Amino acid sequence: MRTLRRIRQKMYYSLPINPEPVYETDENGNIIYIDVDGEQVPVECGYTSNTFSEPVGFRASICSKLNEMHLKAYGVSQDGILAEICVTKGYLPLVFGSKIWKSSEIEYDDNHMPIVDSADYTVVGILDEFPNYDWYLLQRINNAQADIQGKANEQGSDEVITEP
Repeated sequence: MRTLRRIRQKMYYSLPINPEPVYETDENGNIIYIDVDGEQVPVECGYTSNTFSEPVGFRASICSKLNEMHLKAYGVSQDGILAEICVTKGYLPLVFGSKIWKSSEIEYDDNHMPIVDSADYTVVGILDEFPNYDWYLLQRINNAQADIQGKANEQGSDEVITEP
């Protein structure tokens, strides 16, 4: 499936790396330590949080018009706002959980790591069975604006709502 270069959009992706344990904290936000054999060890909560790589730019066309056949191929139901990216085989190294920035500004924390809540989409499905193309199913992360716009469209309004 060939796409015109002029309809490809500039986007950014970030891959999940280094799962780090999450530690229990007190009411002040300080990590709680316990004494194990004379050594101070932080108390783990039992789950991890992923850090993400530096966002990398790419160009691809993105489609949000998915039909039931597409969703069955991924093995998912339409629970949220979904989109799809189709690229040449091997062009993108995306994995489950990768974050995509399409129109939002990339935000960084104090350690210069990307804040994943600022991303537009997360990868929730990958179809790589085709010989020449990879297809990625994306789910909208921050869909409050899209939900408001969808309600306006259901009521017959064609104007774009910019404030929640």
